[in-house]
Amino acid sequence: EFGRSDDPVILLRDVNAIRQKLPSSRLFPNVGAAALIKLYEPTDKQQWQAVICLTWPMPRGFTSDEEYLYRGISQTASAVVSSYLMHQQALANVERLREVDRLKTEFLYSMSHELRTPLVGIITGADIILHGVAGDITPQVRDNTQVILDSGQHLLNLINEILDLAKIEAGSVELTLEELDIQALISETVETVRPTAYEKKLALRIQL
Repeated sequence: EFGRSDDPVILLRDVNAIRQKLPSSRLFPNVGAAALIKLYEPTDKQQWQAVICLTWPMPRGFTSDEEYLYRGISQTASAVVSSYLMHQQALANVERLREVDRLKTEFLYSMSHELRTPLVGIITGADIILHGVAGDITPQVRDNTQVILDSGQHLLNLINEILDLAKIEAGSVELTLEELDIQALISETVETVRPTAYEKKLALRIQL
């Protein structure tokens, strides 16, 4: 009722007029004139965030220079309020990201340890079969068991790498450089996918 809702400055030249419209209001009991400088939310120009109130004891008019000054104050103060609110939101986002990162690390540790237990059993069982502890085996069973062993060790390495990733994020990992037999790596990789190729009736050969 006292100016446009989108106007950043409201000039009340005679507060007595407001008292007549709102006789029960305790607004400005000893004020004759006031300048209300509104500060806005950064995302909604229709909501008041705060108000700077300049008052005078007697009703009075306002010059164009004064209105220009008050609008400048409104723009500057609104920018400060917006900057502060965005800073607070950024801090809240950082805390949420830290919590998400903590939950992710806990999940990686939990899942890695849960997977390692049955996987070690698979690797141990395959190794026992290959060494003939349970009796003699045919060449084909030996080859298939070797694939099981190699695949299990490959999966175990992946799980260990997941744990290493958590260490990297924590800044506690130490790197050890060593030579790599590329032929052995390729052969191991091919043998891992050979069963899939066999199921699809695909020939798989290595040429090094």
